[in-house]
Amino acid sequence: MFATLDYETTIKQNFKCAFVDVRSPGEYKKATIPGALNIPLFDDEQRALIGMLYKESGNEAATRKGIDLISIRLPFLFDKFSQIDEKKIAVFCAKGGYRSSSIGSLFHALGMPIVKINQGYKGYRRYIIDQLPEIVAGFQYVVLYGKTGTGKTKILYELQKLGADILDLEGCANHRGSLLGGVGLSSAHSQKTFESMIFHNLFKAKSKVIFIEGESKRIGKVFLPDCLYQALSNGEKVLITSSLKRRIAGIKEDYRVETGDKEEMSSALSSLAPYIGHKQTTDYITLLRDGQYDKLIGGLMKNYYDLAYSTNEKSFNYNCENTDEALCAGMLWKKYGTIV
Repeated sequence: MFATLDYETTIKQNFKCAFVDVRSPGEYKKATIPGALNIPLFDDEQRALIGMLYKESGNEAATRKGIDLISIRLPFLFDKFSQIDEKKIAVFCAKGGYRSSSIGSLFHALGMPIVKINQGYKGYRRYIIDQLPEIVAGFQYVVLYGKTGTGKTKILYELQKLGADILDLEGCANHRGSLLGGVGLSSAHSQKTFESMIFHNLFKAKSKVIFIEGESKRIGKVFLPDCLYQALSNGEKVLITSSLKRRIAGIKEDYRVETGDKEEMSSALSSLAPYIGHKQTTDYITLLRDGQYDKLIGGLMKNYYDLAYSTNEKSFNYNCENTDEALCAGMLWKKYGTIV
């Protein structure tokens, strides 16, 4: 018999499987279960066509069209599912309805080790919303603050090498947080994906101490969940400082200023005009095109980033001068790695 199970069961029982999202590429792109493969039954245009038929002609006409379209793709779908190298396959669609049920039942009958996720992606999403406040509350947070370029993210990953649990919020958002934070990165994650990434990173933590970078409420186009934002406010606050020279070098590396797409960088700089004026913005774009990177980054820090970043309202539990990320991480691990 074709088995079904809740997403909660898969994660709490450490259920080993490959998650397969059979929704359209557009649905998958907006948000999915992290790590899920996309093997769509219909492309975006076909899905829209079936939806239109359902509204105009009813369920029978839409279902028949769906069957016609799937039948053409069955050999392709079978090959794709057969290539999955896992003992179990967990298939899901939007609500655990027609798409996942039909393909799951068929391939199960053909001998594939396949199960269906009850209530599909919407059930998964509901689980994340319900459980996120609880899982966030289960940790103590060591929060790294500091001006742009002080190496906070690099310190997090040096801490991870030492055995620390970290939560890289900018990585979860796929955005560095500022107006220029998307430079050199692929598309920023959606709010749903951002929250899923936070949940799954915390779920796999092995300790009760999380090292994390202090962020504003908003990172690019996504927002920190209220429960996490409040937890950071109550966490152990660490101020990371570094020399201007080292900060400039770090920004050049992180943003790939010397080797990256200059047109993308110019476009990003143009977005600063409402904040620093058109003349200053034009001057920065000229510095970029002339290859005067140190002068450009130094000017941005002085006239934009450092002015926007204030620590006056915070009281810090510890200060760390970053002259070397590994050394700084070692100091933080020694101080906070064993707090309970």
